[in-house]
Amino acid sequence: MSIYTTLDENKEPTTLLLKGGPGTGKTWKAAHFPKPCFINFDKNLSGLKKLPKSVRDGIKVVNPWVKIHPTDPKKNVKLKSQQVWDNFMKQLAVILADPDIETVVIDSMTTMQEVVKDKILNSDQPTVQMQLQNWGTLERYWKALAAMTLTATDLDKTLVFIFHEKPYEDSSSGVKMIMHGLNLGGSMKDNFDLYFSDVWRTSVKPTNKEPEYWVTTAPSRTFSAKKTLDLPPTFKWDDQESSIMKQIGGDK
Repeated sequence: MSIYTTLDENKEPTTLLLKGGPGTGKTWKAAHFPKPCFINFDKNLSGLKKLPKSVRDGIKVVNPWVKIHPTDPKKNVKLKSQQVWDNFMKQLAVILADPDIETVVIDSMTTMQEVVKDKILNSDQPTVQMQLQNWGTLERYWKALAAMTLTATDLDKTLVFIFHEKPYEDSSSGVKMIMHGLNLGGSMKDNFDLYFSDVWRTSVKPTNKEPEYWVTTAPSRTFSAKKTLDLPPTFKWDDQESSIMKQIGGDK
């Protein structure tokens, strides 16, 4: 058997890092992907209730903060934050094996990071702080997640990882600039986007009516972005939604 394959034989699903500030429509956009399942770390999906019923009915939600009893919902257990990661990984395995789920949405990685920190420290007390050696351990968790999802060779689902942004000052070029990076600790904030096929930055433009939700797929001097789908460098979501779904294999 030859070790070689062609590019056509190595078609890979879309893995999307969707980032932006609060209120820029990250969760709203993810809800329009085909047959999505939200892993609800943020516990803040109330805005999705405003979606059309046809869209809402196709959304499934998993709560990583609760351990589900197999037969009796009254015996469900609310977990401490340092227990949530292990519960999440078990849930994720079930979701990835479910043929009725076409899109997996982690909302958000920023909140998940706090869960992982508490697991590493075995504490949710604010007085217990991360030490230098703990940041390396945190990166190992991100790499484990990437191995299970982003770099998995048998992945057959679209992945959408939602991140909040964190502005920071950079003067490495000799000029002070405000950069927009991932709200992650450690060095992974600078290279985690390498795992994804697409990195989109969301923004919102207020209007006299409904706000306009925009997406940028091209990088600038102040933030990273990239695309594999055939999309403009900047576009209004409503103008490209149908094209996006067709390209990733959705029904819209």
